[in-house]
Amino acid sequence: MPRTTGFLRSLAAGSACFAAAPAMANDDTQLWHFSILNAPVGADGRLTLETSPRARESSVGDEQVINRITYDHRLTGAVTVGGGMAFIPTAGPNEFRPHQHLILTAGVFQARTRVEQRFFHGADRMALRLRQRLQVTVPLARDTSVSGSAEVLYNARTQTIGMAQGVDSWRARIGVQQKVSQRLELGAAYLLMLSPRGEREDQWSHVPQVSLTWRL
Repeated sequence: MPRTTGFLRSLAAGSACFAAAPAMANDDTQLWHFSILNAPVGADGRLTLETSPRARESSVGDEQVINRITYDHRLTGAVTVGGGMAFIPTAGPNEFRPHQHLILTAGVFQARTRVEQRFFHGADRMALRLRQRLQVTVPLARDTSVSGSAEVLYNARTQTIGMAQGVDSWRARIGVQQKVSQRLELGAAYLLMLSPRGEREDQWSHVPQVSLTWRL
């Protein structure tokens, strides 16, 4: 119960955290690319395969590639449940990351709650991370839409015994999606990410993103 309460308090304080950027912020720039294959499974299911190379400055760490598979099942027009797993190879410890989520949709608004179990090679134990995202998507033209989202990632259990729980990062994103054909969609976005560092200087990341989605 204390973990849940802490997560909800952190979520409620999100806007205040972004407004309180330090004058001498520790900034870095990253570039994320998404290649996505999306296929229907029956009448209400959808399978997504994704690979995402992520170039990061040396102040953050080595570059990484996230390979993820996700299955979503629509229960009603407003409720979708899903889950999957990701494998993240890096120069450091590799990570295996199963996840489960619940998505609620109302018109242009969407709320996603996700739980991630994180297994790092050589770590003391499994880590547990909670993610809450609020998103709005608005059509600009027949084949063009713009979206904006805010998300908090919360470490409910760390992989190292004795390491404190708390917010992993706050994320704000704005993007545009362009439907090129019935199957192909291109996207571009900008993500601002704040990673608290406790007594150390907080990390601000500026992340341009590009995506290519192929729908079967």
